[in-house]
Amino acid sequence: MIQIRRWVWFSFFLVASLLLVAFNAAALEGSNFSTSEYFPGTNYTKLWHKLSAAQARSLPGNRQLLTNVKLQAFKVTGELELVIEVPECVYDQTNKTVGSPGSLQVQSGDGRFRIAGDGFLYRQGESRVVISNRVHATVETTNAAGPLEITSRWFEFDKDRLQGVFHDEVQGGDAVFDFTCGQLSVSAVTNQLVAATNRMAFDLVEADGAFNVIGKAGGKQAGRKVSAQRGVYRRNEGILELIGESKWQLEDDGRSGRSDRITVWQTNGTVEAFGAVVLRSPRELLGAAGGILTASNSAAAKPARSTIIELFADRCTFRTNANEFLAVGGVRLLDATNQLTCDRLEARSGPPSAPGKVASATGHVIVSRAGSSIVAERADYAETDGALVFTGDPRWRIEQNTGVAERLTVRTLAGEVLAENNVRVTVPLGPGTGSFLSLFPGDAVTNSAPAVIEVAAQSFLVRTNGRRVTFSGDVRVHQLPKTGSEPRLQSDELELRFSTNSPPRVERLEARRNVIFEQGIPGVTNGPAIYRRMTARTIDADADPTTDKLGEVVADGDVKIEEPGTHATGDRAVYTTATDTFKLTGKTILETPEAIFTESPEVYWSRADKKFFAREPCVIKSKPGALKRVGESQKLP
Repeated sequence: MIQIRRWVWFSFFLVASLLLVAFNAAALEGSNFSTSEYFPGTNYTKLWHKLSAAQARSLPGNRQLLTNVKLQAFKVTGELELVIEVPECVYDQTNKTVGSPGSLQVQSGDGRFRIAGDGFLYRQGESRVVISNRVHATVETTNAAGPLEITSRWFEFDKDRLQGVFHDEVQGGDAVFDFTCGQLSVSAVTNQLVAATNRMAFDLVEADGAFNVIGKAGGKQAGRKVSAQRGVYRRNEGILELIGESKWQLEDDGRSGRSDRITVWQTNGTVEAFGAVVLRSPRELLGAAGGILTASNSAAAKPARSTIIELFADRCTFRTNANEFLAVGGVRLLDATNQLTCDRLEARSGPPSAPGKVASATGHVIVSRAGSSIVAERADYAETDGALVFTGDPRWRIEQNTGVAERLTVRTLAGEVLAENNVRVTVPLGPGTGSFLSLFPGDAVTNSAPAVIEVAAQSFLVRTNGRRVTFSGDVRVHQLPKTGSEPRLQSDELELRFSTNSPPRVERLEARRNVIFEQGIPGVTNGPAIYRRMTARTIDADADPTTDKLGEVVADGDVKIEEPGTHATGDRAVYTTATDTFKLTGKTILETPEAIFTESPEVYWSRADKKFFAREPCVIKSKPGALKRVGESQKLP
């Protein structure tokens, strides 16, 4: 708001007071005369007011005409405080009015405030002064903005209400700003005195009717615009309010916005916007609040600093002195790719170039981008490591993966997403993957529909650049739906690698340490729920790139394979889906319904043909009553 010193507003009060002094004096007649009034009390020797005129003569109707009138007011120190000059005016003793269709000029003693207009009227009974036309006020200031000019169609000052009002087509400005409004009023605080004069100080400035402020081209405030239906400035409290369809635009730094109401506290640098707040700002000027959206992007897609962010809320508070920002109620923050919604958004930061910015979003937090979303009760962002941490039952959908955990951390700079504690994730394996996790597919699994697996673990790490997902800590995998016979796997660590096509599919599974795979129901020896089991230190499974189905499985380290009637062990086992064959190497033992194969360096188990082959040297021990069937098996040369 435009800053105007106390003595400017005090001048309006003196206009009414001095006119009252002049025309309460005895009727004057003649030329070149003057009359004076002195201060009351102990200062009775000091001149207070002085009226002079070139000529005074009586008119019909109990009226009196004065020409070239000059009215002066002095401070108790003797300094000139105010000068009023009127070419001519008429005093109506019957109606107790004084006025003129001519010009009126009022000037402060030091010449730094002036107001002029054509035609004026002072009604003594109402203690009201009106300047009728072409009002022009000038305030000389000591700052670089230069003099402030105010014009309006007419002006009035009410002595009893201590209020001066510029009416109709009000315009003003200095070297920095121009403003317009329908009405500009200035009022006094009745319980406040100016120390130097022991008189009232004007404090309240109100602009009504399409109030607009525009920064002038070429100046520091160029491109800055503010508008509202009403503006109120309380000098004593240092508060500025813009009320009704408040809008602002700061073209020099790219910020703009609107709200129902804006309040500015000059004493502590706080700005508060109320009601349907919309703010558009470059990302860096929102500090850590804008960083929340940056953190939700992948490192490769991190947007430029000049990205414009839009903020919507019921209320926003900016504490510039403390570098704090707060948005409350229906908060929505978005850029070209990301969106954040929450109940409350807070940010603390230093200047735009300073590190250490932090922000937090609380209450129904949702961060979404391109079909992916994260939902939680709280999200905390720290610029130092670029980490966005979600807590309060976080759950997410990242591309085709959905999950829940106690804590979820997004690290943009590292290109990582980390979930911790009681992690549960569902992952679609891709088209045609109905048998991918079925490490013993055989004839039991014929479903070619896309499979979905559920993974439970203590932690979950996504490396966005490497298309890898790693689960750690008591990992348990189930193919959905859970029926008790579904394929399932457990290990200490599990890594899934995804393809680059869209939507991405799982192309490799790596289970590490204490790996156990099971399929079917324990104790069931035939039918679709037949029980099969494989254990190893590691199990790797690859998808066939043409079908997305299971292509090859490699198990390493103390491998054990079990299904009804057949048990196998070895240092390594390779299963090939195309031939439905296991190849065991190392210290192998293969027990079939007919025989036991031991000490062979390499054993083949053709599940499709129900045949077994062992490379020599090999020891075969037949089971009683099974010699005939053993002969059907062969030794490899």
